[in-house]
Amino acid sequence: MGKLIGGIFLIVGTSLGAAMLALPVATASSGFWSSSLLLLFCWIIMTLGALALLEVSLSLPENNNMISMAGETLGRTAQIIAWIVYLVLLGISISLNTNALIFTIVLGYIVYCDVTSVDRVNRAIMSIKFFALLLLIFSVVPQVKWENLNGGESRHLFTVITVAITSFGYASIIPTLRTYFKGDTKRLKQAVLIGSLIPLVCYLAWDLVVIGAIPSLLLAAIVHSPTPISNLSQAIVVQINMPLVTTLIRIFTSVCMFTSFLGVSLGLSDFLADGFRLPKEGINKIIVMALTFVPPLAMVLFKPDLFLRGLRYAGICCVILLVLLPAFMVWSGRYIKAAANMKPVLPGGKPVLLLMVVIGLGIIALGFWQDFIV
Repeated sequence: MGKLIGGIFLIVGTSLGAAMLALPVATASSGFWSSSLLLLFCWIIMTLGALALLEVSLSLPENNNMISMAGETLGRTAQIIAWIVYLVLLGISISLNTNALIFTIVLGYIVYCDVTSVDRVNRAIMSIKFFALLLLIFSVVPQVKWENLNGGESRHLFTVITVAITSFGYASIIPTLRTYFKGDTKRLKQAVLIGSLIPLVCYLAWDLVVIGAIPSLLLAAIVHSPTPISNLSQAIVVQINMPLVTTLIRIFTSVCMFTSFLGVSLGLSDFLADGFRLPKEGINKIIVMALTFVPPLAMVLFKPDLFLRGLRYAGICCVILLVLLPAFMVWSGRYIKAAANMKPVLPGGKPVLLLMVVIGLGIIALGFWQDFIV
């Protein structure tokens, strides 16, 4: 049971990062009810992608990651795509969460130890995060005005779908959890389903209190301001006018970055170890850690604008890596190679796989449409 809780917390911690703070800003123009349906939709498609990824991972030996999985099922081209997309996506996540050298050193050391150490630290921090979030929500709930929840226009959903998708981008740590759970399929499925459902509930509750408590005109001004996330935090503090809320906002912001950093960097280190065929032992482990942390840290210190410009493509990267590639890998393993060790984890057969591909391509098209057409 302890490992199951740890696995759930790793998924929750990886999901509930900086996106938690950005989400109400992104979804405000579409309104609470429409954005709630969008979040439910994104949770479903990303959970299907996670289960597909788990199915492929379980069909291979332990310590496999995206590179091995793509190579075994789809070949060299898929490996190259996985390399590019994974490093772009995970590099963005780490860089935005790495705002100080000491922060990287301390948390990097935790990741260096092993997944068990990350699990233990993450459990402690997640407990603080949940406690802070619950207190924050209950503090803001009395200020919620239900008429505020009926505002917004659903047509704006198309402009925020890629942001919503990144809110469930936890599946990069699935191969790591597969090794940690030693292939226990039942526990892994439980961790994925419960661990992804908790962020959905948290996002819905957070959207409800923020959109419901802040007047629509003020929220619209925040959305179009140069620093919307920091302005949103300040607006919550002013609106509630309680010293406790100020403290809770600071605690919650810090632990969101902390747990997201742990999950993302853990997944990236295992990805690099698999890609370079470096067992995480001795000098090889030091090399893997250096590859994990030094390039993103150097980038954020010396050229941060490159990552900021690339952030808008994070949702597209999530869809390619965590929806399309898993769907193609499962299709290849099940129906082309007919691999005997490919045991179904993702339900629904061919119709679900085809639906994942169609939806994934549609989201990617929307993402590029926003950037180049709108």
